[in-house]
Formats: sequence, C-alpha cells, structure tokens
Amino acid sequence: MILADIADVLAGYLFRSKLEQEEGGAYGVVQMRDVAGDSRIDWGGLVRVSLGPVKESFLVKPGDILLKAKGSSHIAVMVDRDMRDVIASSHFFILRIRRDGVLPEYLTWYLNQKPAQQGIAQISVGTWMRHVTKEGISKLLVPIPDLATQRRIAHVNDLAGRERQLVNAIHERREALRNAVLLNAIRDRETGEE
Repeated sequence: MILADIADVLAGYLFRSKLEQEEGGAYGVVQMRDVAGDSRIDWGGLVRVSLGPVKESFLVKPGDILLKAKGSSHIAVMVDRDMRDVIASSHFFILRIRRDGVLPEYLTWYLNQKPAQQGIAQISVGTWMRHVTKEGISKLLVPIPDLATQRRIAHVNDLAGRERQLVNAIHERREALRNAVLLNAIRDRETGEE
C-alpha cells in the first residue's frame, strides 16, 4: 500500500522570514531543532509567534505524524498530545491518517525503520539540501499488518523508548556522581595542603 492510500500528506507552514520568539504569541511552531534524536518533540522549546488566522491543515493534532522533509535524515515523530495552537514548519510533512486499521504509533515506527528510510532517501532530491517532494513521499510503499501486530510493534517500540530514557538517566546521574566525587577530591586535597 502506498502512503497516499493511508494518510493525507500535508505541507507544513511556510514562513517568509526567520522565526523570532514573541511573548504571548498565538502559535507554537515545531521546527527541525525541536525534534530529538529519540523521535520525540521538545514541546517546551517551541518558538511562539503571532500570525493571523491559520488554515486548519497547518495545526497539528494528536495522532498526526511529522516527517522531516528536508535534510539528511527524515525522522518521523508522532504528535502525542493535544496542542490546539501548534503548527508545523514547512520543514515537515504532516501525515494525517485517514484509513481505519492503521495506528499512528505503528506508522511512525515503520517510517523510522531502515527500509522506509532507504525508500525516502531514494526519492529525495537536491544536491546541497536534500528534500522530499509531496508527490514522492505519497508513493512510498508501507506494509500494513493486522491491528494486533501493529499494537504489539507499537508496544515493544514504546518499551524500548522508555528503556533508552532510563539508561540515559542512569548514565547522566552516574556521570554527575563521578564528577562530584572527583571535584570533592580536588577540594579535599587543596584544603589539606593549605
């Protein structure tokens, strides 16, 4: 099945100039820098901007998938919260599932896997800044297993993500403890020599 049979492929909002933070801005904007390597959106870091009325298609909804359209990697991230005032920049395609029997968690997972990433790389164009066209991504082949299999894949992927977060937290705490012990050793030595 091709992606266009599963989801609407919508372009993100095209800004004509550099985004500047505006206190009290009406909209948060998801930019490429807001997507972490672990396929999550940093909701707290969004730039807020003031715009006039924005078309509904630019506003992200829970279950939407943001696919990086530009750059060397084409990571997909799922919108996992209800953010009524957030738009995606034109660096993303917004994939909005419209076919019953397809889980956004599964589709996000699949788009980040090697076969999909290779398919996306083959259809990307440009020499300096690689990008994917709407027509190209719409034709990407996506296998859709039964719902039970999709749920199992999504569950295992979620558990793996939580494991990564825990391992990273342990690593950070271990590093902080090691540095504190080493700094204390320096202080103790300086205090003893004076």
